[in-house]
Amino acid sequence: MPLAEPQIPQHASRRKRVVAGRGVRWAILAVAMGAVLVASQGFFLPAIVEQRNGLTFAAGDLAHALETQTAAQSAGHPTRVISTFADDRETPCRAFIRSDLSGIACRRAGGWHLAVQRDGADIAANDPRKFAAVERAIADAIRARPAARFLDADEEREMLERGWEAQ
Repeated sequence: MPLAEPQIPQHASRRKRVVAGRGVRWAILAVAMGAVLVASQGFFLPAIVEQRNGLTFAAGDLAHALETQTAAQSAGHPTRVISTFADDRETPCRAFIRSDLSGIACRRAGGWHLAVQRDGADIAANDPRKFAAVERAIADAIRARPAARFLDADEEREMLERGWEAQ
């Protein structure tokens, strides 16, 4: 004689099944997605430097600032151009400070080659000691360059208008 199948009470068969841990799974997924978003944030930020033929060049908003700002226009911008000078071959060079990178960039191969790179100084943080230390390091690097000739405001503006080409 065959065994009868057990009878399930009607009220029990209508209940929805609750899967244990469903909320926990969603919480773990949300945390994982948040971690991926935070970790990848740097990959989506615009680059301020790029490599060309083994040399480091300014890119993005750093290149734009070096190309278009005069030293007098730097206040309130993320990149502060602190001086413009010509090297011994009359190549235009610009000293700059920003929160993530500071240094000296000289015009080369249609762009701004980063000849000297230093730590940045947060301009907005109003830390005069840090800013002065970075500025001193850049000034020392300029003095170490052969025959650096500083450009006055008129010479700087003329160079900018010529597209940074030497006469």
